[in-house]
Formats: sequence, structure tokens, C-alpha cells
Amino acid sequence: MFKKSQWLILLLPVLMLILISACNKVGVRTELYEGKALTIGVVGKPPKVNETDIKFNRIQLTDILKEDFHKSYDGIFIMKDSLYEASEPKYATVYPNSPIPFFFIETEKSYLPFVDKELSYKGAITVKTKSYATGYLKEKEQITYWEYGLYNDEVNDNNIRDAYSRIFKTISENRYK
Repeated sequence: MFKKSQWLILLLPVLMLILISACNKVGVRTELYEGKALTIGVVGKPPKVNETDIKFNRIQLTDILKEDFHKSYDGIFIMKDSLYEASEPKYATVYPNSPIPFFFIETEKSYLPFVDKELSYKGAITVKTKSYATGYLKEKEQITYWEYGLYNDEVNDNNIRDAYSRIFKTISENRYK
């Protein structure tokens, strides 16, 4: 059998791992979105979220060029890996003419390279704000945009999920006015 000192030696690394993983989970206390069920079109890999009443449909970026694409969705997420393509001039008129909001996830360039035909993602300046996501909606002549930061600017699973909960609330507030 093991002696007490041997048990401590075996137990100490396990306790340290638990403590380290607990420290990595520090973040904001998430207020879950509890509104209407939402259907989100996602260009790229759908995010992991806390809510169960959110339906993600993977779409191709070219799908947003189709007439009435917006009728199937409450909002569109364009994930980081698709941002360069999403800033191509052929999409620049889609965003300001859509009745649903678009969210550019992990963009460092704001919404400008997506709505300006002359500006590419690569050529746009990096903004100094540390937002995780930028939302965009143009209704009539009014442009509304949102920025969603992470708690203490820390990238971790809990903070990212919190940002999505806030995005869902924004979508609901603007979709069901």
C-alpha cells in the first residue's frame, strides 16, 4: 500500500491541474439570452454557445447574394476565416441593403471594409478597440453598428459565450421591433 507521503505526491499534481484550469475559466457571469428562438446563418464554423434555442445553419458566402436569403434568418455571422472574402466588392451592397443584421466575428477592421467597395479587408486599417465582434445593420438611411468586447479583454470560452449571448439579444431587439 501507499504511504501518506506517496498519496500526497500523487494528489498534488492533480490538485494543481484543477486549480490551473479553474483560473483559466475566470470571466464574466453570463446572462443568457432568453428571448425568441433565433435562426442564424453562419459563414464558417458555428460557434459554441450556452443557449439551446439558437439554431445555426451553415451557409456559403455566395448564399447572401441570393434574392430573399434574409427571409430564412434572423441574422448572419461571418466568422474570422471568411472575413477577407466577405470584403470583396461583390458583397458590399448586400450588407447595407439587408433587413437583418450581419456580425463580423473577430474582425480587427470594424465594418467598413465590408460596406465600402473600394476598401479591402487587407487594406483597411486595424481599429484600436478590442472588440470580439462587430455588428452592422442599415435601416432606411440610419446605420447602426455594434461592437462586442470580451470581459477584461480576455479570450476564454466563458467570455466568448457571453459575447454571443449579448449578440442574440441585439438580434432579437432589432428583428422583432
